[in-house]
Amino acid sequence: MASLTTARPPAPRRAPAGSRRHRPYLLVLPLLSLYAVAFLLPFGMVVVESFRQTPDMLGNAAFPVLSQYRDFFAAPGAWEVIARTFRVTLFTTLACLLIGYPTASAILRLGARTRGIVLICVLSPLLMSLLSRTFGWWTILGPGPFGDWLGRMVLRREGNLLFTETAIVIGLVSVFIPFMVLSVMSALQAVDPETRRAARSLGASSWTVTRTIDIPLAMPGIVGGVLLVFAMSAGTYATPSILGGYQNTVVAFQAVNALQSDFNQPLSSAISVLLVTVALLATYLNLRLGRRYQTGSSTAGVFY
Repeated sequence: MASLTTARPPAPRRAPAGSRRHRPYLLVLPLLSLYAVAFLLPFGMVVVESFRQTPDMLGNAAFPVLSQYRDFFAAPGAWEVIARTFRVTLFTTLACLLIGYPTASAILRLGARTRGIVLICVLSPLLMSLLSRTFGWWTILGPGPFGDWLGRMVLRREGNLLFTETAIVIGLVSVFIPFMVLSVMSALQAVDPETRRAARSLGASSWTVTRTIDIPLAMPGIVGGVLLVFAMSAGTYATPSILGGYQNTVVAFQAVNALQSDFNQPLSSAISVLLVTVALLATYLNLRLGRRYQTGSSTAGVFY
């Protein structure tokens, strides 16, 4: 009797270890190429331009020099502009955080249909032009019954809020609050609801649950939203220029003014490099703090 033998299927061929190790880099190569062409190359040109001297009447310019950075910091009122930019950016970030966190937390507690409607209302300003929203605040905060009443309530004197730092902060908060809400919502959605139920079953109050569970576990999203709003508000130009006027200029306005009014491209490039450096430092802090809170989030949920 002939014996029947079953042929084994050939073993699948495995890719070499080297190709498997480099496969993730090959997948992100198109994105890295786009990033290099769209950001690194133009930014490198701006950096090079910032080290050029302002051309003379014959077009001669020395290179490399630090005169543009020195001229910016030595200009009259430069440190006042820097301090104003920091104040406006700081208050905008704090206001977005104080409004955005409760809003994100409340949205997640709604039903699916109501949550979608409220989320559309929160994100609807992004569908409008930035200039349209800014000029809308111009109308609200400018001369008029409501603007004058609001000015008396906030400034404690006659007048409106237009061309003040408060007007700039209000305009920037309306622009960047959706980013804070989305960042915090993405972090709060990852919190297990059973953790909150367990805390309440042990007698923890709503404030204790928020303080010891929600905020620590959502800290990566909070840090990301804070640094995102901080970096964007530090480099914005249109809203501070319209609502603040020439009396309350910020650093981004100085960069545009150096190019449009003075035709000083090296100085404008130097100011732009400083703004991008601040944004890159904020991104670096975002990565470091986010990694720190992710590693320490396992200790969240301790009630005291």
